[in-house]
Amino acid sequence: MKKNQLLVLLMISTTALFADTNFRKLSLEASTGYSIPTIAYQTRYQSNFRTLDNKKVAIRYMLNPKMGVRLEYVSDKFYNKPSCSKGCTMRRYGAEFIGNISEYVPKLNFMPKLTFIGHAGLGYSTLLSFQEIDRERIGSITLGVTPTYKISPSFSVFADYSFILNTYQHHFYTGNVVNEQYKPIVGAHSNLTLGISYSFLK
Repeated sequence: MKKNQLLVLLMISTTALFADTNFRKLSLEASTGYSIPTIAYQTRYQSNFRTLDNKKVAIRYMLNPKMGVRLEYVSDKFYNKPSCSKGCTMRRYGAEFIGNISEYVPKLNFMPKLTFIGHAGLGYSTLLSFQEIDRERIGSITLGVTPTYKISPSFSVFADYSFILNTYQHHFYTGNVVNEQYKPIVGAHSNLTLGISYSFLK
């Protein structure tokens, strides 16, 4: 009996050691993809102002395999095609809470190397119209999901969908002011991106 107990204990210890070896706390992320206006772009323009001009870099720290935090910088451009004469540039600095959905929903563990990450956070954004020289300042709320495929313990590739709600937005994504009274509205846009991450710090 004692031999069996020792064997079980050894197996558990070995499994824990293996998990620690493969778990990396700190990650650097980079991605690019679509910027998609959702609320507050003027339909009178033929262009939908969607662009393949989203860029993002981030640093993520996992407190444990289930949850962590992330700091990010995101750049979006919205403009009409083909002239690019109307539009705006948005820059976002954000902090997010990260949750490994696959750890909480066993049905998502159908592939060992594939995980689903949920994220939610707050940000500070600036918007610069192509027709102006001053940036407006906007608060933002972000919700998203990130399917991630682990190539190795250090490298992963991922796709991400993020929905960004912008408070006190004074411009359409066309760059035009929303109204003459300069009253703010709640705007929104989405990001659909592909990226790569490098993880380290066991």
